[in-house]
Amino acid sequence: MLPTTSPYQVASLEDYIRSTFQYDTTKRIFGGGHDQKPRLCRNRMNRILLYIGSFNPPHVAHLALLSHTFNNCDQDFNLIAAIVCLHDDDYIAAKVSDQRDPLVLTKRQRAQLWEGGIGPESDWCHVSDMPFRYLKDELTKSAKKGGFQLEFVTLEGPDHVRTDGRIPSHCPHAITSDISRPLDFIISKPTVLKTLGRGNSTPLSLQTLCFHEGWEKVQVDETREVWVCICKNKTKRTVRFVPAPKDSRLDPEISSTKIRDIIASCHNNELERKLQNIALRPDLLVSFLDDSYCPDLIAASSSK
Repeated sequence: MLPTTSPYQVASLEDYIRSTFQYDTTKRIFGGGHDQKPRLCRNRMNRILLYIGSFNPPHVAHLALLSHTFNNCDQDFNLIAAIVCLHDDDYIAAKVSDQRDPLVLTKRQRAQLWEGGIGPESDWCHVSDMPFRYLKDELTKSAKKGGFQLEFVTLEGPDHVRTDGRIPSHCPHAITSDISRPLDFIISKPTVLKTLGRGNSTPLSLQTLCFHEGWEKVQVDETREVWVCICKNKTKRTVRFVPAPKDSRLDPEISSTKIRDIIASCHNNELERKLQNIALRPDLLVSFLDDSYCPDLIAASSSK
């Protein structure tokens, strides 16, 4: 067990996760060497990027959104790690219950695809099988007992950060990017849109989100910037937008639905090739397919 109040100025986030949730020593949490793993620091707010979703299955745009926002956020915000949280199997089954012969990957299979996509040496991202609210609340309490401040920040896709201001409120802050799909609050006129990294001097213009103050720019370095807006209500919740250079943006048509359509319409001997550069770990995904059509689970979910 960790001490109630840690005597050190820094502490291993992995140790806190392992202790809080009673993980055995064989369970992988973060890859990389000991010196590279995320650390909690005293006397400042430590933040973890929380990516919640179905990921049925996860794809390259999911990973690009996660890695781009984590690696390019302003340093003062102090993102120390990312955690991917997957919805339960019953949730997935209910979501696709109206489809014919739907694909339902188990939580463990989806976690394995994520872990394979991130790679065994990743020292910044953990894939969790726990309900996100339980994970967030328990880890925050555990860190507080040790004398560390900890906040979670939700990573939201373009579908969830829109000009109408309807943004999920799981955490005090949210982050998004246009690396995977366009965002509706970007005013994309050539006279006002700045393409980062191309030396264009005209500024990026963003439409104000409903119920939020106007956007303010935080300059990260010469070629990178982050935009921040604050909710007008008493929560003062913030939304961060991390723009992606035009040449790094992915095909906006990439989606889990597209992958499922490819699987449904393609012969098995062609699947792995057609899923390259779309799905995470296409080889592993193909190997799961015989076990991933779950009519009994779907029927049970539909009857609830």
